[in-house]
Amino acid sequence: MSRFAGLLDLEVLAAEAILAKLVSSRMIHAKIDRPLGIIYFAMIKPADEVLNSWSSKVDSLLSLMVKTNHLISKEEMLLNIVQKQ
Repeated sequence: MSRFAGLLDLEVLAAEAILAKLVSSRMIHAKIDRPLGIIYFAMIKPADEVLNSWSSKVDSLLSLMVKTNHLISKEEMLLNIVQKQ
């Protein structure tokens, strides 16, 4: 926040007020972490993009689970073969 205020050549409170006005008018997308004095600038993603990203991550996780299950089954079969000998 102090760096942002310095770039605008304003005091911190004045810079925060300007930033708040820009965010509330939806000209920019930002979040202010007051205790840490950090501003996060980010675009808001559309709902379908968020869902597609989430779906992709779930698919990846399920694929890893299937692969792990297959490897565990394989190890169990090999263990059964070794134990029978």
